[in-house]
Amino acid sequence: MGFLRSDPASGTAAEKRRIKVQKMMAGFMEELPLHTNNAATSVFWHGKNYEALRQEECQEILWELAEVNFHCEFKALHWHATAHSSSNAQNLPVMRCFPDGNHLPGQLDIGVANYGLADPLWLRRVPYIFVMKKVMQTWEDAPPLLLSEVKTAGWTEKEFLLVEKTVADYYCDTFWQYFGHALVLPWQLRHQTSEDYVPEAQLQMSTSRSGVYVDAEELS
Repeated sequence: MGFLRSDPASGTAAEKRRIKVQKMMAGFMEELPLHTNNAATSVFWHGKNYEALRQEECQEILWELAEVNFHCEFKALHWHATAHSSSNAQNLPVMRCFPDGNHLPGQLDIGVANYGLADPLWLRRVPYIFVMKKVMQTWEDAPPLLLSEVKTAGWTEKEFLLVEKTVADYYCDTFWQYFGHALVLPWQLRHQTSEDYVPEAQLQMSTSRSGVYVDAEELS
């Protein structure tokens, strides 16, 4: 990504590409330090030479690339979609949408794979979707009415899956509207990457009703 800091000749394809990427990454560039003077060396992944990596480890590299892209793209889109909104909207904790959100994208723990938005279990996935739902309510491009719906008695799996689809559709449509190209979505891995990883805590409410999720922030 060193070309983002370079200054290609005016009017060239390289300059146009740099401007396009800088626009998409606005609001995030300074949080992701770039080093453009790295000397060519052997490539390692978690201390292991690239040439010796197993297939699962190669999949982890692709997962991390997708995850970093998704984090950056989501924050960049929020910055653009609230450009004319209040500072409160712009400063919403977007990174709470991710189970490793307190870390910069380049510092992700591979153990986070299959947690958060990519978790196969809906009751573990729902807190992150509902944070994303709250963030999207501040966007300027007429969020779907379902995103503002509140159910103090809780959400069933069927109701949640409809919200999740609405969130995904709205995110994809809004991303295309602002950036005009395909986006990156969270991936799942088929294998377990860590038995010790614990996601960052999310505010949740307990309920005696089986199969129902009560969103704590809807009650606040």
